[in-house]
Amino acid sequence: MNETKEKLLEASKALTLHRPWDYAILKGTKWVENRSWAPKAAPGWIFLHSGSTWADRGVDMARAMDGASGLSTLEWEPFRIHGMVYVSGFIQPYEMPKDLPPELAAWKESASVGWLIDQVAVFTDEAVKEIGSIRGAQRLWNLDAKTLALVQLQIESGNYIMSSWRERWKRAEQVAALRK
Repeated sequence: MNETKEKLLEASKALTLHRPWDYAILKGTKWVENRSWAPKAAPGWIFLHSGSTWADRGVDMARAMDGASGLSTLEWEPFRIHGMVYVSGFIQPYEMPKDLPPELAAWKESASVGWLIDQVAVFTDEAVKEIGSIRGAQRLWNLDAKTLALVQLQIESGNYIMSSWRERWKRAEQVAALRK
């Protein structure tokens, strides 16, 4: 088993996001999650859970940043775990590191704690269906034993696609250049 898969299997915490922020992180170019709080240490790998609330502002920002014109309230079902993110650190409120790439800085809200996301693991549609529907919370929360076992089965089976913000941003720049 490779080291990344081992780290994914160690995860047990989840974070629920309003839709489409989960989509913008897992499939788009949103690499900073804004919260009013931060845990004592970067949590590493966590599961992203789609909440029931739909944020119209999220669609507008995702379209502006990603050109994601196809976003709709039906993009992903609520109450589902669609993937995982690696949270590597935090940017404190009213701070903006000078060395932060503009691709990340664009998503940081001034008064919020910015959770820096380095990598994502997006579950396949089949995996999402097999994991099933569960309730979440707007904080870090632990998966119940049954859901954790279902998620671990999907990880062990390799039913996910990994990417980093650097890879995705490079691809987005290549597409933009080809469209000119």
